[in-house]
Amino acid sequence: MSHPAVAVKMLTATEVAALLRMKPQTIYAMARHGRIPTIKIGARRLFPEYALLRWIDEQTIRPDSERDNGQRANGLRGELQEVGSRDAAHQATRCVVLETRAEAEEYARQLVVEQRTGRPTLAPGAAAVRNLSSRFLSSVQSSDRADTTKVNYEYRVGGFIDFLDTIGVSDIRDLSPDVVDLFRMHLTDKYAQHTVHSTLAVISAMLNYGVRMRMIPFNPAQGIVPPQPETTRRALTSKERKRVLDDTPQEHRAVWGLFLWTGMRLGELANCPAENVHLDGAPSPLVHVIGKGHRGHRGQRKVRDIPLTPTAVEFVTDMLHRAPGGRLSPFTYRALQGRWSADRDRLELPKEITIHCFRHDFATRLVNETDTKLTECQRVLGHSNIRQTAAYVHEDFGRLVRGMGQLDGADSGTEPVQTEDLKSVTRHE
Repeated sequence: MSHPAVAVKMLTATEVAALLRMKPQTIYAMARHGRIPTIKIGARRLFPEYALLRWIDEQTIRPDSERDNGQRANGLRGELQEVGSRDAAHQATRCVVLETRAEAEEYARQLVVEQRTGRPTLAPGAAAVRNLSSRFLSSVQSSDRADTTKVNYEYRVGGFIDFLDTIGVSDIRDLSPDVVDLFRMHLTDKYAQHTVHSTLAVISAMLNYGVRMRMIPFNPAQGIVPPQPETTRRALTSKERKRVLDDTPQEHRAVWGLFLWTGMRLGELANCPAENVHLDGAPSPLVHVIGKGHRGHRGQRKVRDIPLTPTAVEFVTDMLHRAPGGRLSPFTYRALQGRWSADRDRLELPKEITIHCFRHDFATRLVNETDTKLTECQRVLGHSNIRQTAAYVHEDFGRLVRGMGQLDGADSGTEPVQTEDLKSVTRHE
């Protein structure tokens, strides 16, 4: 199943200022304080048009005044407290999790009815499955999740909706644990275990959203999501690495080679703009990488510079020649996954070798075959904790044997520690 790519229009601060009839300096100040949706790429700030339009709609003052809305909310709170549910009253008047004031009022009324009758109620218009999916994806798009995560959510929810259409389920009230379990078996027949887990986790998140919005009474996926599988990450052998570089198509060779020579993540390479590549940089060519993570109020995503060796420069030059409009990679995130899966099957390599294994292979060769320290490898990989970097560097038993062999006859040039001194050190520790 394939989904067409959605073109997201980006606006500059000057364009946003002209739209809102404000000064660009004011727009920059609002962006720095998180008062307007924005993304930061390097030193540039851009404003997604879809997020900006949604933000403008949220800022629009409705015909009902704030004072009237406050009185109405207080009245609903008092009415709820009369039926003995102070927590429900507080929850009903928390409009931050709801899209509009009208939705908050309707939600509060439903809680009143539910408290008085003892039976759960459903929101109006909740019957359509597509209504739930569209509202859930809208909330995901307005969040501070990474762009690749948003695309991933849209792709997996779309697959679930297509499956429901295939089996003839369009009413959300027809969703049951049996339907979700049938979807799980459908995924198991086609995909690996980790893909099944991540897809069902997204569907469960969507159904939990429906429960919070009173669109469904319970989450039918509860208890069906399988446990997180144990993934086996390892470095490639020299024969496997040679086959990847020699026996794959020319348009793929440069991509897999750049993974092996830079240790970039899949999302980092797929979304890297061409302007972040500096082939004439000093003291060496480099690529400016925007790391993974959220772009929330706690700070920007991690950035780092990765030096490019002459071999990596050849890979980058080939990719820039093939890549469309201002991107480093000629393929999208999903296309890279599909092309590697096809190449891996053609080369008859083990299925445990994923694109992420290239990152493990890079870290292992960088530390075991060069004089690079683990802390330097940590900076190149973009890890915040060196323990995570250590998990990427796999043992090389041959190197260990050679290193221990060098101890024979080695002179450290220092005086040996006497027994009494050793006892003193141990006693102080």
